[in-house]
Amino acid sequence: MGPTSDLGPVDPQFQHPTNPGLYSAKDLIAAVEAADKAIAANPDSYPLHASLLADVTAIMVQQARSALERTDDLVREALGSHPGRGSEEVKQIAVALKKKLIDLPQNHGAVFNAADAREAGLPVDEVDPDSEQWRIVWQLWTKYFQLLPASIYEGQLASQIIPRG
Repeated sequence: MGPTSDLGPVDPQFQHPTNPGLYSAKDLIAAVEAADKAIAANPDSYPLHASLLADVTAIMVQQARSALERTDDLVREALGSHPGRGSEEVKQIAVALKKKLIDLPQNHGAVFNAADAREAGLPVDEVDPDSEQWRIVWQLWTKYFQLLPASIYEGQLASQIIPRG
């Protein structure tokens, strides 16, 4: 991992059906549960909460819950894709990652850095920011940045640049 490298949380995101952008499964469930508690404490607040959550359907809530329930499996599947990692090691690393990548992050921008990854048992090599390797990686990134908006995919033999639009 380089000086700017980090992993993001395992935080399912959904496209909002009527507004541009994404919303978090955790946030949707939290909003519904908070409204439920507020209405239980003060039934007269029902019209307010009903209007605030007018765009939310039962299907959306269930999709969010289902996505959150799958996060542990997705982490184990990703860890298990490494050919040299056995099932017991996958289980140990998944347990270590669960708290920091699934349970604790309060938003999608949470950062999991090289030290966090190493602490969780992931094999991490940190690249020296003054090294030739990092200079080449940074140079490649700045070239990619200049090509935006485009999708860039690295293959074994060549880069593929697909213009958007």
